[in-house]
Amino acid sequence: MQVNIRAIREQRGAQLPVEGVSPAPPLEMAGGAVTCSPVQVSGTVTNVGKGFLVKARLRCECESACTRCLAPFRYALEPEMEEMYYPERLRASRPEGEDVANWYSGDVLDLTDAIRETLQLALPMKRICRDDCKGLCPRCGRNLNEGPCGCADDEPDARWAPLGALLRNGDGGAR
Repeated sequence: MQVNIRAIREQRGAQLPVEGVSPAPPLEMAGGAVTCSPVQVSGTVTNVGKGFLVKARLRCECESACTRCLAPFRYALEPEMEEMYYPERLRASRPEGEDVANWYSGDVLDLTDAIRETLQLALPMKRICRDDCKGLCPRCGRNLNEGPCGCADDEPDARWAPLGALLRNGDGGAR
């Protein structure tokens, strides 16, 4: 999404409304890709003298797989975005060690990267379809939200079999 700042370029303190729709950016998380609808952007651009401050609310619907049961589900993201944009001509004179990620030249601010980064940071660490999601059976893989599986609850975990053999053989006693 691009914003033309020509109307407020010479007036410090001047604001420009930003309203529009940005294409859905590609988002990645551990556990797979996240698919999003186009992003609605609503906010302002303010001329703060040394650059332009963009404050906006983003809104989109996302779909991804639940980290417990692997079923696809939808959820809304509505993060706030606050980014500064500085003129490209100042890039060489920035103080050592100061990271500035947003530069512009001419009369256009490109918000595409800032929108993608804001949405990426707003993604939940654990994407769970619902608070009481039961996940998958560790033995047969059935989705336990759809009902119980046929696995016996008293079945011993195979990872403990070597310890069980030691105890049965009497080798597990104290020394």
